[in-house]
Amino acid sequence: MSSTLDNSEVLMLDNFPGVPNVNGAGPFDKGNVANGADQNWYVAGEAPPHVLGTKWYGYQEGGTGVVAGGFTLIYLKTGTLLAATVAVNKLHAMTIGVGAATSSDLLYTVTDNPATPIGMLSGQCAVSMSTMTSAGYYGWFWCGGVCPTSICTGMDTTLETNGSAVNGYMIAISDTEVNFGPFPDTGAYIPVAICLAATDA
Repeated sequence: MSSTLDNSEVLMLDNFPGVPNVNGAGPFDKGNVANGADQNWYVAGEAPPHVLGTKWYGYQEGGTGVVAGGFTLIYLKTGTLLAATVAVNKLHAMTIGVGAATSSDLLYTVTDNPATPIGMLSGQCAVSMSTMTSAGYYGWFWCGGVCPTSICTGMDTTLETNGSAVNGYMIAISDTEVNFGPFPDTGAYIPVAICLAATDA
């Protein structure tokens, strides 16, 4: 069963390697990150505008639709997508195994498609900050802290879950859907977020 959590009810845990950059404007000079020229980016034969895996840390003051706290963004590449177009606020997991197994950008290639082998046990997950229209496209993703609605108004919405995430629980990814679900009681799963709400709806 699919359900949703409000963005304000999820605290992401950054499991990607690397230290966030705190100097300079980074993606924050775009106003709304989802509208930036380096979002949902692809030009044949050209390198992306940011090195894959680049991280930025920011802090936002609380307000209407904005949870006070720090957040981390990471620049990633989309792998195989579940649908032709994947909307903002969709959870993606790191791909493993087939296809890009020998690619140097493997660690920073993510998918929302459960048919693609994913790195469940390493827990590298991130949420898209704009619509991603095709495999092989690049963009900023939310991977840590509170939801960055102050710089991406399109994220002020809900996140898809498997219908059973509750208050205080660590959240892992489902083995049948790439979305938020409760942390299993057994197995070597790595949590990817914390559910701050009483329940999802």
